[in-house]
Amino acid sequence: MSLHSWVQPDNMTASSPKRVISTAQAVSAFALAIDAVLIIAVSVASGRVFHLIAYDANGDTENFFATGVITAILFCSFLRIWGTKYTAYGSSGFNRIRNGIIAWCITFIILLVLAFTMKVSAVFSRGTIFSFFGAGLIAVSLSRFFVPRWLANVSFANAYRGLEPLIFAPSQDRARPLQMALSQLGCEKANVYEFVDQISTSDWPRQIRQLAQRIFDIARTAAPGEVYILPGQLSPSALEALLQRLHILPRAVFLVPDAQLASLLRYTVRPVGQHPVLEMQKAPMTRLERALKRVLDITISGSSLLLFLPLMALIAIAIKLDSPGPALFVQTRNGYRGTPFRILKFRSMRVMEDGAVVTQASKQDSRITRLGRLLRKSSLDELPQLINVLSGDMSIVGPRPHAIAHDRLYSSLIDDYEVRQHVRPGITGWAQVNGLRGETAHVDLMYRRIEMDIWYATHCSLGLDVQIILRTFIEVLRQRNAY
Repeated sequence: MSLHSWVQPDNMTASSPKRVISTAQAVSAFALAIDAVLIIAVSVASGRVFHLIAYDANGDTENFFATGVITAILFCSFLRIWGTKYTAYGSSGFNRIRNGIIAWCITFIILLVLAFTMKVSAVFSRGTIFSFFGAGLIAVSLSRFFVPRWLANVSFANAYRGLEPLIFAPSQDRARPLQMALSQLGCEKANVYEFVDQISTSDWPRQIRQLAQRIFDIARTAAPGEVYILPGQLSPSALEALLQRLHILPRAVFLVPDAQLASLLRYTVRPVGQHPVLEMQKAPMTRLERALKRVLDITISGSSLLLFLPLMALIAIAIKLDSPGPALFVQTRNGYRGTPFRILKFRSMRVMEDGAVVTQASKQDSRITRLGRLLRKSSLDELPQLINVLSGDMSIVGPRPHAIAHDRLYSSLIDDYEVRQHVRPGITGWAQVNGLRGETAHVDLMYRRIEMDIWYATHCSLGLDVQIILRTFIEVLRQRNAY
């Protein structure tokens, strides 16, 4: 029988080669939609319940609904930007809850800043805002844990229901793992057909034609289902010839790679011109995420400067009255990609070191002024760095910049020291919230701090930044190594 005389039987339908991917995308979309509806419902319900309890009135339902819509859009957008997996595959319930909590906190920070800058915060009472935040946090956590898993179980359990895939493999043993995987997706029967994968180099065209003809003959009378080919030791040229002959087969055809090739296929394929390339390692943050981080920096630093401006003016006056010298301490430090910048701090010492030798502050340092000791313990001396953040020299979160003299010293002692300068320096960082704040009296302490900085530089994300910001408030209260 000629391959081109193939006629599709009435009882067979062509299968989609993206069945599982489409199912996963559908699960993700449905889970996002459920989250959005739930957030809107919680916004309306929490607002009305709070007003009934506090004011014996229903409140403005339209405002609650509009707030819920805006919140749902921001929340779902953050999750989509991060590429959060909503299916039960490849993502644990704990990770889904964690991602949901982080996205919820970021959403509320953005909403509160927007409400403050646009002067609409007076429309909502603090009780309404806190009740929505608390109820929404619980609702989002429960939804993130249960909904994706339930949707995935329902959807994936029936992805292959009623299909009988055809598996062509060098042996039954090689095909057995694939059979088991298909059965977990609802496949009740997967037929395995063996073929010889060790073919001669001179006669392989004839043998490939025979194998292709055999696949066509079996598929002609078989029940609906995809064709899976485990190539074994087939040469690349023989495999390409086989797949070329099967392209007119009205079924989805899948190639099942060996373990070595499968380890490479887990990486994303991206085009560079006409050349496909494997993305072996992702950048810690995408261009869009870096842009969002910058927007977050500008928003937080700008609003914080407006909020703390009176306090900063009082601190500056107090410094001038407490000891002679300027209110601000200015020092050159290395920033992003080693670019020098002038860092700003409230002066807390009687010296203004900025040269080849800079001595770190110690616990009972006599150079620290009376007011300076209070400023350093409360971290209020760092407030002027909000200006550095606003100007783009620093970020809210990142490795703490060191004096240039210290950079020169430790870069000669610690390998990969400069990796920490691949991201913008920050007011607070991963090392600081893990207890490595303040003086590094010996090299071992600096090793640990740099290890933390490098980890952040290679794992930074918006979610991690929010976690560090929240933990920073706790560290300020604990005042560990603050002197």
